[in-house]
Amino acid sequence: MTRRWTCAILAGGLLYCGAAGAPARGDDIHAAARAGDLPRIQALLADNPALVSARDDVGQTPLHAAIRARDSRVLSWLLRHGADANAKDKQGRTPLHVAADAGNAVALRVLLEGGADVNASDADGATALHVALGRQRPELARALIEAGADVRARDANARPPLYYAAQGNDTRAIALLIEKGAEANAADKLGNTALHAAALRLRREATEELLKRGADAGAGNQRGETALHVLAAQHLKDAEGERLLLAVAEVLLKSGADVNARAADGTTALGRALDRGHGQLAEMLRNAGGVP
Repeated sequence: MTRRWTCAILAGGLLYCGAAGAPARGDDIHAAARAGDLPRIQALLADNPALVSARDDVGQTPLHAAIRARDSRVLSWLLRHGADANAKDKQGRTPLHVAADAGNAVALRVLLEGGADVNASDADGATALHVALGRQRPELARALIEAGADVRARDANARPPLYYAAQGNDTRAIALLIEKGAEANAADKLGNTALHAAALRLRREATEELLKRGADAGAGNQRGETALHVLAAQHLKDAEGERLLLAVAEVLLKSGADVNARAADGTTALGRALDRGHGQLAEMLRNAGGVP
């Protein structure tokens, strides 16, 4: 069978030729965007400009897909030719969310310069800043903050970006967030603060930074549990976990945490440490005046 070919003059005077046949589909341009194939993208859009807004099976546009290619030329070209920098997929994620998740700093910059809303939220209420911090992308988080990201934004669990910075042990982000106006003691739906999050993940450096910047070591969640309670209730699997547990406990106690604070169920940190079999922690708490 003889195949017919069609050619087109693309932007910049580039000649592109391809096989003529059935009209291009949305998945064609998504594939080209993922591959970073700019000539193919240009040819497809020359034939059907509406494809710039085509959606794949998860609701993503070619602009979402192009982030995987890590080619700023493709992103810039799509934005100049009608791509919506704030288009949301079926999970409410914009291209900026995808760039934050992928750790693509170049795409993040191009999108922000192309009009992306730095504070757009997805279906879970998360902004790109939540995503960057949750994925431990410190350089992207800083870029977003510098671009005006809301440091007090809450996701669906009422967790601010500071909560995720604490989980990730990102002391520089913690410092920057609080300097920009984040509340050191903001609590989520369950009453947990960033300090609770740091204790839960055994993050000594984050615990120190939070306390230095105004976190309340005595803050209790809805069950009356302080960070010390959360720490003492941990299930540990190895010696490294035990070492980190003791390191965080030492920081909390030195900060003046009430060793005998009681949760809503009446337990103290020492009682929980004994229940979990944390012998060294129990000894530390006793030496600090703790009672079961």
